[in-house]
Amino acid sequence: MKNYLKIKLVFIFFFISYSGYGQTITLKGKVVDDQSGSPLEFANIALLDPTDSTVVTGGMTDLDGTFDFTANPGTYLFRVGFIGYDSYFENVSLGKRTQHNFGNIRLESNATNLEEVTVQGVVSMFESDIDRRRYNVENSIVAEGATASELLSTLPSIQVDEEGSISMRDSGNVMIYINGRPSNLSGDDTEAVLAQFPASSIQTVELITNPSSRYDASGVGGIINIILKKNQNLGFNGQINAAAGTRDKYTAGINLNYGTDKFNIYSSYNYQNRRRYRKSDETRITNLPNASPILDQDSYNEEVDISHLLRGGIDYHPTDKSTLGLYAQGNFGKEDAFEVLNQRSMASSAQLDSLYVRDITEKEKSDNFETGLNYTINLDSAGHRFYTSFSYARDNRNDNEHYIQRFFNPSNKEVPAKKLAQVNGRHSNSTFYIFQADYEKPLGNSSTLEAGLKGTFGSWNRGQEFLQGDENSDFELIRNDTISDVFDFKEDVYAAYLIYRGKAQNIGYQAGLRGEYTETLSRQETQGTRVPINYFNLFPSLYLSYTLGDEEELTANYSRRISRPNMWGLSPLYRVDDLLNVSVGNPYLRPEFTDSYEIGYMKG
Repeated sequence: MKNYLKIKLVFIFFFISYSGYGQTITLKGKVVDDQSGSPLEFANIALLDPTDSTVVTGGMTDLDGTFDFTANPGTYLFRVGFIGYDSYFENVSLGKRTQHNFGNIRLESNATNLEEVTVQGVVSMFESDIDRRRYNVENSIVAEGATASELLSTLPSIQVDEEGSISMRDSGNVMIYINGRPSNLSGDDTEAVLAQFPASSIQTVELITNPSSRYDASGVGGIINIILKKNQNLGFNGQINAAAGTRDKYTAGINLNYGTDKFNIYSSYNYQNRRRYRKSDETRITNLPNASPILDQDSYNEEVDISHLLRGGIDYHPTDKSTLGLYAQGNFGKEDAFEVLNQRSMASSAQLDSLYVRDITEKEKSDNFETGLNYTINLDSAGHRFYTSFSYARDNRNDNEHYIQRFFNPSNKEVPAKKLAQVNGRHSNSTFYIFQADYEKPLGNSSTLEAGLKGTFGSWNRGQEFLQGDENSDFELIRNDTISDVFDFKEDVYAAYLIYRGKAQNIGYQAGLRGEYTETLSRQETQGTRVPINYFNLFPSLYLSYTLGDEEELTANYSRRISRPNMWGLSPLYRVDDLLNVSVGNPYLRPEFTDSYEIGYMKG
């Protein structure tokens, strides 16, 4: 019995999830004008792969011209760019030091005297409003050949880790909006879709760090709103772009538009074919009893992602004051991946206790479709307007993973009796309906009243089929009924809000209140359990600003937020990536609430 307990404890230990620690290097510096020495805010910083000049990572300078981001050790081409200045290049080799300081980087103006010039308006890279920051990224050099997730990682306040998870100001509970509408995705799915969006299709990224009552109360970390390009020029016009890099990186796209005084028709297609490589080395030391004190891991991974993004729509103007819009977009992709993972359990003397070698092949197909209808009417020229919309979204994913796992003893000899063959087939699909109506009316010259209603209706289905074979079964795959299961989840949210904002001399203010009633129902197929959870909550918000002088302002704001558990947090299905990574959700989880406060100072 004691031996059985020891074996069971060791088995449980092998299924404990762990965190690996890898060295990263902090890059710092400041970008200034070569003549005046004044800081250049929102200059583009990029680390490029010297073999094909593709962007590895990067960022932007802050208001004082400084930058600060991290990168892995290696040899890179460092590039700094800013509109109106010559780009700066430097070959850098990042080694064992934990920090690399570039000091002051001086950019030279490339302005020349011309007898005759044509001046075109260029939208500022950065804009600020009382409740958001806006980055106009369509002309950013970092967007060249990058994906949406890679572009986001270069913006201040946003972090994207090596697995693609997105956080804003160190909070991972972030809502992703596309064209002002919440996406129908959650958890891993969001990062997967953003990786399929080419950065060249994005016009603007809005960071709403502390959303007002106008927005859904979800997302403690805030909202990232990605606005895609939509040409509205009169007549027929279009753009074609293409990029290619060594190591199999290809992107291409086309944008077409036809506009008249009465309607505007737009369409676009973007294609991506990217091969990615990844190597990792990780070490963990533990003091758990009956377990090897050292875990040493290394892996090699290759992925090929191919995606197609199609968009189209029409904006019709029945009158000079009204617009009827219809749009649709589809994102279709597939991924083929291969990975070799070595997991060594070692004694304190660094002698081998055991070795697992895990060969993984993965094939994934996905499609995401969204369509919607919206109507706007401007009731007068002073900003009195009514807006209503309906949208529908659907997402489907099928992921098949095949594993061959071999075991080696302390003599580094394979033990055939412990060889395993596994197949994990995972499928998921979701649907999302949104109905919304907003009303805005100015009250005098300095105040405005806003009100709105919204209904969000989502349903998710997740399932997996896990099969395993060993020597005893002649490696015939047998279904594991503990891990194989199906989970359904439905969530409906009914919301209403009221906002009043205005300005008195140097003081700006905005106060709002939002009410949300939530109905949820989850069901696990094998257990036959049904878990309904319903609740009502109020979410106030308050924003204040004080103008100190020209382009100098103090701001303070408050809002109450809710963090609803996502699909994978609720799903009781086992997620087994390898012997040391397993997770399972809890359908009885309740939401968490956060009171968020912000104080800021801005100087232009």
